[in-house]
Amino acid sequence: MIFRVFLAVAFATVMSGVAAAEPAVTFSKDIAPIVFAKCAMCHHAGGSAPFSLLTYATARSHATQIGEATRSGLMPPWKAEAGVGGDFIGQQHLTDQELAVIQQWVQAGAPEGEPRDLPSTPRFTDDWQLGRPDLVVTTPAYTLGAGDRGIVRRVLLPSSAPEIAETLRMVLGWAWTYVIVAELIGASSGIGHMITDSQALLATDQIIFGIIVIGLIGLVTDFAFKAFNRKLFPWAQLGR
Repeated sequence: MIFRVFLAVAFATVMSGVAAAEPAVTFSKDIAPIVFAKCAMCHHAGGSAPFSLLTYATARSHATQIGEATRSGLMPPWKAEAGVGGDFIGQQHLTDQELAVIQQWVQAGAPEGEPRDLPSTPRFTDDWQLGRPDLVVTTPAYTLGAGDRGIVRRVLLPSSAPEIAETLRMVLGWAWTYVIVAELIGASSGIGHMITDSQALLATDQIIFGIIVIGLIGLVTDFAFKAFNRKLFPWAQLGR
């Protein structure tokens, strides 16, 4: 009996020593490097994420949310599947080890750790996050001092109006087709109705005449619309 008690005490002592030997997962030493490398580009003041994670206080207040989002794969929001197509520059996948460390930290109550273990906090600016590009193209209208209303009135509307008019021309052709179809099916007057009656009376000449008239009306209307568009929007022809 005494021997069994001795073994139990010895086993408990060894296990407690092993547990004590295992370093605790802390924010400063373990979590901050992961967050700064994989999350901070969005989770900083002024970033696209709804809250910052650059300090222990903000990370601690969202610890449970961090654990759930990373465990489910919702965060970081990297759509490319890991291991498919090779590695991408700047990819934000969390490794299995990083996921396990985050879960340990959350389950341990999200301890802070020693401030001296905290890595340098990344800095972000309102300028180009990846560095200034070799070429920055500025809208000439802004360069010449145009305001928002001037941009809409002198740039957006003139540039989009020709395409809008071209779309209206196409829609007019569809509408003319639907009118003829409606007359062929159930109207009591019109060119389509005349063609239907001529078919019943075997009046081939009237059927051909009706078809020619329909085609001529559509052709003349289409050419007239095109000419109107060219005259109304002459600048649209410069890029063609």
